[in-house]
Amino acid sequence: MSANEENNSRDEKDQQSQNVNENEVRDDNLIADSGDILGRYSDEEYKQVLDEASAEVDHWLEYAKDKTNFSEIKSQATELKEKIKARFLKKEDNESLNQKIDSFIADINEKQNEERDKMEEVFSKNYEGIKDKVKEIVDAAYKAENFREARESLLNLQSELKEIKLRKSHKEAFQDDINDAFQNVVKRQSEERENYEMECIENYHNLKSKVDEAVKFADTSTNYGQARQKFIKIQSDIKGKSLRREQREELYQTIRDNFEAINTRQESERDEYLTLCKNNFEKLQIVVNEAIEFAKTTEDYTDARQRLINAQSEIKGVKLTRDQRDKLYGDIREVFTNLNEQQSGEREDFEKEANENYDKISNKINEAYELVHGVTDFRLIRETLISIQGEIKIMRLKRDQRNELFGRIREAFLVFDKKKDEFFAKRRAEKADKLNTIRESLQEKLTRIESSLERAQNDAEEAKKALDVSSEEDKEKLEAKYTTQKSKLDEKEKEIKDIKARIADIDKELAEIEKSNS
Repeated sequence: MSANEENNSRDEKDQQSQNVNENEVRDDNLIADSGDILGRYSDEEYKQVLDEASAEVDHWLEYAKDKTNFSEIKSQATELKEKIKARFLKKEDNESLNQKIDSFIADINEKQNEERDKMEEVFSKNYEGIKDKVKEIVDAAYKAENFREARESLLNLQSELKEIKLRKSHKEAFQDDINDAFQNVVKRQSEERENYEMECIENYHNLKSKVDEAVKFADTSTNYGQARQKFIKIQSDIKGKSLRREQREELYQTIRDNFEAINTRQESERDEYLTLCKNNFEKLQIVVNEAIEFAKTTEDYTDARQRLINAQSEIKGVKLTRDQRDKLYGDIREVFTNLNEQQSGEREDFEKEANENYDKISNKINEAYELVHGVTDFRLIRETLISIQGEIKIMRLKRDQRNELFGRIREAFLVFDKKKDEFFAKRRAEKADKLNTIRESLQEKLTRIESSLERAQNDAEEAKKALDVSSEEDKEKLEAKYTTQKSKLDEKEKEIKDIKARIADIDKELAEIEKSNS
């Protein structure tokens, strides 16, 4: 380990120690201020709480002792200490349990340091064991006449390097040497280039016919899901085929255009459907309102109920949005409820059915709360809550029962919305962390390539000068050398351009994530 790395390690350990001390101070303050809460425990209750906390700590220690993911174990330890703190134990009991956890974490840190030292030894040993082999294979690739064997040797070497534990800088340096050798071999494969071009042409024509067939299907079919699936399948086929850039872009653009056309057609049909639903709703609302008005003014409950049932029957099978249908059914159900409450002769049956319906819906809401807290399938949760809400609207219930159930389902929606927002916020944060890591790696690589760019420029200029003053006897050799140097320079400039473009794309994605979080 270098001096800088040792300093960084010490700084990190000091910072961790400081954080632990600050957490301990906060814990002590919390425990010290919880006397009024501790007074709420009876001796028997406090003993039970303490026994449960001790058992939880012992169980976790037994679970964690054979684990090797130290970062996860430390995170779990922090969470466990927070859970213990939340039990509001006496200070001495809280400290005793925390001491067990801290002692275990100290052992973990010692093991982690030992493994880090061992890893450094492995890095050094592996580097010494592989560096000569890398040089031998790379040098041989530059001289090879059998390009296929040279490529296989380089590929095998790449595979071997993937399996060997090395410092990142060493592995990247080896990879750069191998990549340079690959480029050298590829440039000398002029005969294989023609085969590649032929393969591109053949692949293009085969894929073009598939795209044309999918376009024809999409233009005539109303099964938009199947049409999309055909294009998605072709996209997958394109990814694995050899194609020139313009061929690939042409095929992708055709697919994108047809995706847009499908969306436009589907959106148009959706607008037509909503217009139809609006017209149907306006017509049915007149029928429902007439039945409701009759029910409110008549004393013939049987006739009133039959008119309401007839209005319900007219709603069935007619195209409406969910909200429109629920509104009509809800209005009818409200009048049914009023009729039932007015009919003293039917009071007993209504009470019984209302109570049964209340118990049934109440159980469903309890199950929905478990679903909200237990899974992350937000579509399933939302559909379940909406379904229960719809049942509340149309079931026979007393007014206070219906209001209570509506209140509980609204509360479930609030919990659901909060959980969904937290879930997607966490996913955006994880994506941002990953993008930042990739960006840092690309920036390091960019710095390294840019630092070698000037040397490549000088080499190319020197080769050009030598070629300009060369004799006929040396000209062919110097031309080859200049071509090689110039090619290296072009490759580095292209690689710099590609890396900068990728960094710009990452910055754009990070900006979009930041915008979503604001």
